[in-house]
Amino acid sequence: MRFDLTDLGLFVHVSEAGSITAGARRACITLASASERIRGMEAQLGTPLLQRQARGVALTDAGGVLLRHARRVLAEADALHGALAVFGSAPPARVRVFANTSGLSDLLPRRLPAFLRAHPDIQVETEEHTSEVIADAVRRGLCDLGIASDAADLQGLQCQPLRADALVLAVPAGHALEGHAPLPIACVAGQSFVGLMDEAAQQVLIERSLAAAGTPLSWRLRVRSLEDVCRMVGEGVGLGVVPAQVVRRLGRRHGLRAVPLTDAWTQRTLMLCMRDAQQLSAPAHALAEALRPRRAAR
Repeated sequence: MRFDLTDLGLFVHVSEAGSITAGARRACITLASASERIRGMEAQLGTPLLQRQARGVALTDAGGVLLRHARRVLAEADALHGALAVFGSAPPARVRVFANTSGLSDLLPRRLPAFLRAHPDIQVETEEHTSEVIADAVRRGLCDLGIASDAADLQGLQCQPLRADALVLAVPAGHALEGHAPLPIACVAGQSFVGLMDEAAQQVLIERSLAAAGTPLSWRLRVRSLEDVCRMVGEGVGLGVVPAQVVRRLGRRHGLRAVPLTDAWTQRTLMLCMRDAQQLSAPAHALAEALRPRRAAR
């Protein structure tokens, strides 16, 4: 039985995506090649690894065992690459980071460039997920580091605060609410809002929290990024619910003002999460150090 790292990486991608098509896309190989590799692995093993279903695939018992060991082997390979990189032209080491919307669109773009310039031998892969999914992924070893809200269940993880990440009401300059005292979002539920697309982690959090509170909002426009939300709010299209840090950074450019919200779900801290700091690869440890604040979380 001889499975190479490409086989194992493909199998992990297929397992996580729930389909061979999506797994092949993540692994950057053709669907035909992916299917052939999976069939070859099953032929070598002599038993199915995947159950083909109407919508995607599910792991067999054998597939579950292979997935656990494949993740371990790939993690060890990444650690080996990182350890050998200092001696010569070893392949770039990879660090996988899952982050919520604030982490992916605001924190990482400001902290990654300097790290990547200082470590040309390290590749960083990022994916956006809700904080709950991130916490589970870190526990299961699906990523090296997670950037998640402390509102999620982070039990069992090693976490450190990165910064405050409160959500605020974004209004255009000159709006009647400019300078208003903190208020619950129910006070503006009758107005139109600009939000992110349905699949965005922050939008999932907002709509789930609103539904739990019985406070639905009217979404007039959905856009792809937090900066697009700010731009549309500044143009008077509607109000927005965005991280306070984003308004501080983009408020002047787009003519925004922040109104604090009192709802408990809007009060958050962004956390750096890992399963075990002692078990991180050298590249993952270096990135974790670069992401940690140099002073108390802000």
